Amino acid sequence: MKNVLMIAPLPWNIGGVEKRIAEIARNLDDRIRLVIVTSSASDREVGEHRWNGANVVVLKRTRHFPYYPVGIFRYLRRHRDDFDLVDIQGLKTIEPLVFLLSGMRKPFIVTPHHHARASSRLFQLLKTFYDPLVGRRLLEQARQIICVSDVEKGLIRDDFGPHLLEKATVICNGINLAEIRSAGPFDVDGDVVLYVGRLEKYKNVQLLIESMRHLPVTYRLFVIGEGSYRKSLEQLAGESNLEDRVTFLGRISEQDVYRWLKTSKVFANLSDLEAFGISVIEALAAGTPAVVNDRYGLGEIARKFPGAVFPVNVKHSTPGTIARAIESASMNGPVGLEPYEWSRIAAEIGEVYLAYTN
Repeated sequence: MKNVLMIAPLPWNIGGVEKRIAEIARNLDDRIRLVIVTSSASDREVGEHRWNGANVVVLKRTRHFPYYPVGIFRYLRRHRDDFDLVDIQGLKTIEPLVFLLSGMRKPFIVTPHHHARASSRLFQLLKTFYDPLVGRRLLEQARQIICVSDVEKGLIRDDFGPHLLEKATVICNGINLAEIRSAGPFDVDGDVVLYVGRLEKYKNVQLLIESMRHLPVTYRLFVIGEGSYRKSLEQLAGESNLEDRVTFLGRISEQDVYRWLKTSKVFANLSDLEAFGISVIEALAAGTPAVVNDRYGLGEIARKFPGAVFPVNVKHSTPGTIARAIESASMNGPVGLEPYEWSRIAAEIGEVYLAYTN
């Protein structure tokens, strides 16, 4: 059995990166023993957990910026000879720097989840220094770079150099196709517009709320997820007198997410920064058309599924324009999604793991 260490965010949080980690753990080959090491400022989460078939080691980090995971540094130093391969999930956090500083000399691969820009001005300023100093060094030393989309692979080329394309490959995110298709809808009145994901400003949920004023009163927006921007979004809905048409569901079970996907008339994701966009593929599996931002990973999905995913130029769109896109969206027949099943995606990733541990 091969021992693989994954350095990653907390896998049970909401988000595309976390979803990928969860499904890799759940579907991974029995020949591979996966240990996920992560960090948290919450004492309730710190400790060792058995989760989704993997061992998750949650170590202490500082509560305030730069959220230094001192526990991960110590863990890597202590276990530097216990693993055959390291998989680093994410390029934009401090963990890659901690890995480089730890002196661990095992072969490693990187799944960058790389974006063209950061989610705030402060993080963009830090990214200007961090990417060339830490990101470039990490990618150049990695045995392989796994991108989740062709768009991300292009960003790696543009931001870090074309020479890295020799070891960059695309293994996209996936879906639980059978579970989604077997889910039953909720009994809800009206035409449901659904958003699933983090509630941060760059996700542009505020534009969906504003667009509700331009849609018939039968349309209702349901928002699934948590994040630092939730209170601002709730305030916007209140100030717009849309409390009865905008509902925040918070964090719910995966099975209930699938049911809401089946309930929806339209799914919407207008995020400015997406390397892929798992929730859009999940919506298609539920038979629900999607309206998306035409940029980056979401734009790539729209080009792959032109009869089911409808792009809008968010930067130059008004709430009325977005509302018209939502109202006119419809599925033009079934789409083939079998290549996106998580069992297939995890098998591909497992083969990468085995290739570098044999």
